[in-house]
Amino acid sequence: MILNFYSQAHMGDVVIAKPFCKELINILKPEEVRFSHGYNSKLTDDLCQKGNPFDDVNITHESHKVFCYYKGNILFINMWAGVTQSQIPNLRHASLNDNSYCIFDYMLDRYNYFLNKELKIDISYMNESPEKYFWVVDKDKFPLYRQVPIAQGYRKIVLLYNQEAQSGQIKNENMRNHIYPLVEKYKDVMFYLTSPKDLDGAELQRFDNVTFVTDFYEKTPMDIWENALFSEVCDIIVGAVSAPYMSTWTAPNLMNPSKQFVPITSMAYGDSMWHKSQKALNHRVRTIPEAFTELNDLL
Repeated sequence: MILNFYSQAHMGDVVIAKPFCKELINILKPEEVRFSHGYNSKLTDDLCQKGNPFDDVNITHESHKVFCYYKGNILFINMWAGVTQSQIPNLRHASLNDNSYCIFDYMLDRYNYFLNKELKIDISYMNESPEKYFWVVDKDKFPLYRQVPIAQGYRKIVLLYNQEAQSGQIKNENMRNHIYPLVEKYKDVMFYLTSPKDLDGAELQRFDNVTFVTDFYEKTPMDIWENALFSEVCDIIVGAVSAPYMSTWTAPNLMNPSKQFVPITSMAYGDSMWHKSQKALNHRVRTIPEAFTELNDLL
């Protein structure tokens, strides 16, 4: 049997699906594993033998609406987090408070419901030790993050994902009016920004305590997992809840009690945390102004 995971949605869906995909691979032990998602193959090539251009004729527009289906000896499983969620009873959307929910619980409910229904597989045991499924990024496979010099002599290091969110997680508002006051107020804090431009395309002003990560990646862009590895040396991580920010939910970050996350989303639901252990990490939904107010409080 060939196991083919796919997604016609955004990169963040692939990132948060990976721990469940890995567990299914261990359970089903397929002859071959494939991923189809249309993004850089490095996103998933630690789990599969095949490259993953999104050109499989077996994956159609209708495939987006179902959890899984067989085509010959190939089992296709949809990684999109939103697929047929309305069918799932008791889906955990609000495990911590009214406007914030835990993605691990949500994804586990979703996978377990359909795996039980379609394949008679139960993975509810993953909830007993969820920390086993926090992802660890192989530093040897993604060494480029070492090109960014780590600031020395600063009280704190902030990593701010200020690039446009492709998934619509936030209304793409300009951030400079929020960034500049904090940069000038906290000169003993280093701010790493993922883009030298604001969301309207305007070049951001340079300060002594601001480093643009892109300055070190003009020839070889920083990969999403290199972003994640670099985040592990930062004290506070701020960003729209899309794939780059989600990738920072690594085991070293989540198991670090002093790590702080400031998620931004303007969506009605707030997929702002990976697991409820992050409750101690000040995780809750914020708009852009709220996020910078929270960041000011943390500094």
